[in-house]
Amino acid sequence: MTPDELKETRKALGLTQQTTADWLEVDRVSVNRWEAGTNPVPGWAAKLLQFHGKTKAMNGPDEQLKIDLLNAEINYENQKRKAYERYEKAREKLLTKNAK
Repeated sequence: MTPDELKETRKALGLTQQTTADWLEVDRVSVNRWEAGTNPVPGWAAKLLQFHGKTKAMNGPDEQLKIDLLNAEINYENQKRKAYERYEKAREKLLTKNAK
């Protein structure tokens, strides 16, 4: 997802940078940097926004089911991201320790 696509998707969903950041559990500055092209848009963030857009576009009587599905996907992706961050920190600590 390009910075422009991120911004267009966010706006189409009626989200501000702050609500997007809160929803993705990141700083607003991160969203701003992604949209400015300063930092690349992470694949997990693009995937969640695209999924949210598809879910929001669906209409029908089972809206709560769609919301529950979206929330489950968000929780899963955030847990996966946090686990990877913990892994990277532990790996870096081990590499630093072994380098000494």
